[in-house]
Amino acid sequence: MAVTDRLSDEQIAALHRDGFVRLAGFVDAAVGQTMLARVIELARAAADGQDISPSFVTPEQQPDLGERPAPEDLVSKIFRLARDPVFHDFITLPEVTALAAPLIGTDDLDCFLSQFIFKNPGAWGQPWHQDSFYFPFDPARPIVGLWLAVTEATLDNGCLQVVPGSHLEPVHRHIPDARPGANYGYVEIVDYDMAEAVPVLMMPGDLLVFDSHLMHRSTDNVSGGLRAAMVFHIAAAGTADHTIEQRGYTVNDWIPVRRAEGTPMTPSIDEIVVGDEPESWRAAGFAVDPDGTCRIGTVRFRLIGRQRGKRILEWSLRDIDPGGLTDSGLDGLPTTVSETDPAEPASHPNGVRSIDHIVLISPDTARTTAALEAVGFDVRKVRETDSYGAPMRQTFFRAAEVIIELVGPEEPGEGSTAFFGLAHTVDDLDATAAFLGPGMGAPKDAVQPGRRIASLRHKDLDISVATALMTPEPA
Repeated sequence: MAVTDRLSDEQIAALHRDGFVRLAGFVDAAVGQTMLARVIELARAAADGQDISPSFVTPEQQPDLGERPAPEDLVSKIFRLARDPVFHDFITLPEVTALAAPLIGTDDLDCFLSQFIFKNPGAWGQPWHQDSFYFPFDPARPIVGLWLAVTEATLDNGCLQVVPGSHLEPVHRHIPDARPGANYGYVEIVDYDMAEAVPVLMMPGDLLVFDSHLMHRSTDNVSGGLRAAMVFHIAAAGTADHTIEQRGYTVNDWIPVRRAEGTPMTPSIDEIVVGDEPESWRAAGFAVDPDGTCRIGTVRFRLIGRQRGKRILEWSLRDIDPGGLTDSGLDGLPTTVSETDPAEPASHPNGVRSIDHIVLISPDTARTTAALEAVGFDVRKVRETDSYGAPMRQTFFRAAEVIIELVGPEEPGEGSTAFFGLAHTVDDLDATAAFLGPGMGAPKDAVQPGRRIASLRHKDLDISVATALMTPEPA
């Protein structure tokens, strides 16, 4: 992928003066074609009833488009694409985020909105608007839009039109688009003179960088071809998004795309979903909230019953690089990305205070290690062991307070990685043994010097996850 350098002083001056700047040939046209191929794949999958979340499709609403041969021919937009590797690889490029950093005034940047616009033949344009109308944020600005031309944008196929200097205006009143069959979310500014508007003609690979207060519209596509574009919006990390509380819905999806040097993101576990009944965990001395959530340290366990099976079913991770995930998750581990703050630790009658480690088992530890590294985990230690009854390799990673222990054979095999079990730290192992009685095995010395460990007799307690209990690390 060929990309140009960051904005020049002249281009930054143009942005401050006009509210936009077009970067001709920012990327190869092939970049956009790869994006187009991916969204066509998603559109067809959605039309076939497949789950493409977190992405979702909004169809064209206008009544005169009729039937068309392919699902993508009637799509207006596909939202929430920035976690998909094709789009994530682009929006996290240093050369891309470097465009926004001086305009926003920080190197700590999040992409919160990502949408592919199809603009099929015959599709109506979007009326005059300012993007910040849709963004009830604190702080409200600066917000930078990046509009990548996937196809040529011409007068006939409905290129953008902009009003230079209108970004200096406040957000004007927007009224609903009155056209019957207008698309989802279309609104219109009617109290401003747009006589100074100019068209923005673009070639595939051109990039428009623009301020979120810039007044712009697109016209109808009266050509016989597609006018496609991929649009990202970027704001400072830590921006408060009030969309849901003010409007009851959101198309936004905040993900980190750039961080200042020296402040790397530290991956951590937000939630672990388990196929157990909450009452079984309560009976074992775990405090479980009324909604079925058990908070151990800063990690949430969501106990959902046995409808989807037993054991650990999936997990969600925060502050990872979602571009490292695939359709199968993280090397076969069902994985989602979370922006939720860490849990407030609960007090458990059995004395458990945190997760010491979670165990993953893989037939190919090198492959799984590469997958973990791809999302941001760093290898802390590797060792050989026969403690599992056969020669095995253990690889350790750190997820904030939790250790991830990856176990597998020395010689690689075929198959997916799986969740294996848990180990929790308890305040006083002997007190926990007294509390659990026959529900816990006899304590013994742990592999870790100065620590003791015991097994929770999880099957006797109707808990499906193999679980150990350990004394804290020595001071």
